[in-house]
Amino acid sequence: MANLESISIKGLRSIVDSGVISLKPINILVGSKSSFLRTFPLIRQSVEQRTRGPVLWNGLFTDFESFDNSVHNSPLSLKDDDNNFIEFEFEFDWQNPSKVYDKSEFKCRASIRIAAGKSKFTSYTSVYTLEIDEHEITLKFDESGRLLDISSPQVSWDLSKIDFKYQQSETDSLLPFLSAGLGKTLLHNNSRDLTHRLFGQIKDILRELSGRRSEARLIDLAYKVISLRGNINERVEKFLNLQVTEKWKKLEVDNSDLIFIAALSDLLFLIQNSELINRRLSKIFKGVRYIAPLRTSTERYYRFQDLSIEEIDHQGANLAMFLTAVPKRWREKLDEWTSENFSFLISEKYEGSNISIEISYKNHSQSDNITDMGFGFSQLLPIIVNLWSVSSGYENYRKRKVDQNDSIIFAIEQPELHLHPKMQSKMALIFSKAISLAKENSIKLILIIETHSEALISKFGDMICLEEEDAKNVSVRLFEQDRQTRNTKIREAFFNEKGVLNNWPTDFFAY
Repeated sequence: MANLESISIKGLRSIVDSGVISLKPINILVGSKSSFLRTFPLIRQSVEQRTRGPVLWNGLFTDFESFDNSVHNSPLSLKDDDNNFIEFEFEFDWQNPSKVYDKSEFKCRASIRIAAGKSKFTSYTSVYTLEIDEHEITLKFDESGRLLDISSPQVSWDLSKIDFKYQQSETDSLLPFLSAGLGKTLLHNNSRDLTHRLFGQIKDILRELSGRRSEARLIDLAYKVISLRGNINERVEKFLNLQVTEKWKKLEVDNSDLIFIAALSDLLFLIQNSELINRRLSKIFKGVRYIAPLRTSTERYYRFQDLSIEEIDHQGANLAMFLTAVPKRWREKLDEWTSENFSFLISEKYEGSNISIEISYKNHSQSDNITDMGFGFSQLLPIIVNLWSVSSGYENYRKRKVDQNDSIIFAIEQPELHLHPKMQSKMALIFSKAISLAKENSIKLILIIETHSEALISKFGDMICLEEEDAKNVSVRLFEQDRQTRNTKIREAFFNEKGVLNNWPTDFFAY
């Protein structure tokens, strides 16, 4: 299951350094927090389009304008090449479909540092760091994507002194992946390819350590060594357990050459799998669903379009067409969802080629056009129908196993708009039930909710106190901006088991 565990942001507008933000099922953001929440739709729009750089700053879901407009710019700080960057760090799991390695599931921590390009409004990935099996490897690139430097605590290559084939990253991907060696074996004829050079170096060290002279046996040993996974110390232990030669049996766990082989194997692993790792993280962000702060006002009538719609857009403009496409058996589940949680049903009324959305209250036969029900309904419906769609499994059903997501990040801005306090508090219950419904359908749902609603936040405390929700599932973060420095500090608050919110400014909701 693809899942984003945490995210960290540096240098994005007022966020100098967010620190590592671990994601819980329900994440509530309060204060000056729009830049953080909109990072999720920002990256989604970046991985869904072919771009000139790693991030599409202005796209379908959100508009950061450009790198120059997005990078932190404090009037009290000096601007230079060292601090003029934006950095994103992601911790996520990754499953390798290959049977080459002795384990297939990995925890990755990847970060990209984005710098300004020479042309106006352009940007590129200057530094890419990947930590896997507790080994952190850093790659540096120039604007063309050429690999300039490789370093880690265990291994450092001065590429200026190594004769290797021009190695270029794909500049339009979220995480860089290295084009040379892709789809080729480690024994292909180009001896200047970086993967070939790495494999050859590992093989040369193994020759000295084992005393083997047979090329075929050395190749076999090298493949066995690079297939072993775990941290460096664990792999050295695995190396020593290999039945090789009498000379090999005399090696110790602190042998520097064995440690170096393990480090080189990690570098080889990164290069060979960089495209797959990028693909996994991109898929996670393709699973982002976003609801904008001001949803599209509903209309009295919609012109019918014979469209197959898998997803409600971020402003809810295609809600009517989405509803008409829901099959009967799924529509019954949607009716059950809205009836149980909101005591109303949604229906469509056809008049020629026009459609109207109708609302009827539970146990009442009369329905009314949504435009006659108050503006709050137009803001509420896209949220609750979208939540049902992803958590019930309906969206995956529509995709017919093509590009299905087993993990959904749902970012919602100001769900309380135009809702009275009682309905705002009820949204907390709906969010909690959506998490439970998704879990029943084997879908990992993460909610990121930007709000200023005291009623919504207080309701979560009540639910925790009544044991209707687990305090461990809910995170509250307050984004506090210093207007003079334009720096945002993030304070983490938390509910205790009695539903009391700790580490919270007592005057936040004061008036």
